[in-house]
Amino acid sequence: MGNVNHLYLVAKGAYEDAELVNEGWQFGIRLMPGVTAIENIGAPPMEFDTSTDTLTGDTTNWTSSANYLLEGGITDINPAEYLTDAGEAFKTWFEATNSNLSGNIVLSSLTLYPMDSTGHVVNQDVGPAKAVATPKAAIDGANAGGMLPLQIANVISLRTDNTTRRGRGRVYLPGLTSTSLTSTNGTVNSTFRTNILGTFSTLLTALSMGDGGDPPVIRPVVIGSPYTTYYVITSIRMGNLPDTQRRRRRQIEETYSQAAITY
Repeated sequence: MGNVNHLYLVAKGAYEDAELVNEGWQFGIRLMPGVTAIENIGAPPMEFDTSTDTLTGDTTNWTSSANYLLEGGITDINPAEYLTDAGEAFKTWFEATNSNLSGNIVLSSLTLYPMDSTGHVVNQDVGPAKAVATPKAAIDGANAGGMLPLQIANVISLRTDNTTRRGRGRVYLPGLTSTSLTSTNGTVNSTFRTNILGTFSTLLTALSMGDGGDPPVIRPVVIGSPYTTYYVITSIRMGNLPDTQRRRRRQIEETYSQAAITY
């Protein structure tokens, strides 16, 4: 049995405006690796071990490095190469007009962590295992509309064959713009929701890998404590009401205007 329960892919980014230099955004997607087929619901296969290594990856738009290899016995996964391939999919999604991400946000890096059965990053003799990919040139969103406050976000709900809370997840998308909203009531109109779901669905499919054997299998999943059961993401949805993620506005210093009251 291996020491890798699942993988955690984290996308991180920043904002173009100088006043937001200390702010950032991120979201994560959990992935289940396996040598054989990954069922829609099951216990983590635990078929991969991490071994200390020095690996790199290079594609048209990304470079990467990793301090570990995922060893699966009959087949291995090079996390550096996986990340650069994932980077190309993220670039396509991020820059797509239909993704409706503000042109005022940038995608800065992707990180892939192997997670153990307690939900922590696997620790090696060289420290925490991780792979990091960075773009060779700036990757910006494509929506030219005015960006809304940082904490206002479209939320994509991740759905699985388990309809309880344990089988659901969510992703808070960065860079919501005013053009995504219906001007009369502030809701996200149906055309934008359809477009956003379409490009994000394509991204999740691109993050998937293999049908078993060689190459191995990776599937986007929902999994949480106690990390004994995973659920493959089978559908996504988005409501018409924007949500709030307060941690996306923690560093910007607020300025005030003041008016005196006279009687």
